[in-house]
Amino acid sequence: MRWPVVLLLAAVAQLSPRAAAAVSIAVVPSQTSLNVGDSLSVTLEASALAGAAVGAFDVDLGFDPARFSLSGVTFGSALGDVGAGEQLTDVVSGTGSVSLGTVSLLDPVTLAGLQTDPLALVTLVFEAVGAGTGAFTIDAALLSDAFAAALAIDGQTGASVEVVPEPALALLLVFTAGAFGRRGRA
Repeated sequence: MRWPVVLLLAAVAQLSPRAAAAVSIAVVPSQTSLNVGDSLSVTLEASALAGAAVGAFDVDLGFDPARFSLSGVTFGSALGDVGAGEQLTDVVSGTGSVSLGTVSLLDPVTLAGLQTDPLALVTLVFEAVGAGTGAFTIDAALLSDAFAAALAIDGQTGASVEVVPEPALALLLVFTAGAFGRRGRA
């Protein structure tokens, strides 16, 4: 008769909230250099979860609007299927920033089964619009576990991406500069 009680206590212990884990959050670009006009994927990842399942997040991502233009956002499936209504999402885009938020409606056991470490929270697609080095920064971040307990963030890592002029444009600029240089000497 004691085995059912022990099993019940073990199940409750698995479902009860744990002490908040200290996690890291990072911006991970698909490449570190691209041409003007090319697309760039940037993934926001949480890591060092220490067994905690992420149940919600609210992140403000900053970017250089002279270098990049936001063209798409896809939330990861590790907090549930967006199309099936398993997570509620919100995207608010501004000049040089985008606020991303989601709340999972899944139970803690299901969430834990969907998630790995590192955890891809959301992927953004940017178009490169201007040459130079552009930074992606995490301006604010809140993460909570499956029980809505805050997860302490002990590290935030941004990224830099170099945007180079299109090869044809660079070649045109070289020829144009050469033509003006010759014309001035004649």
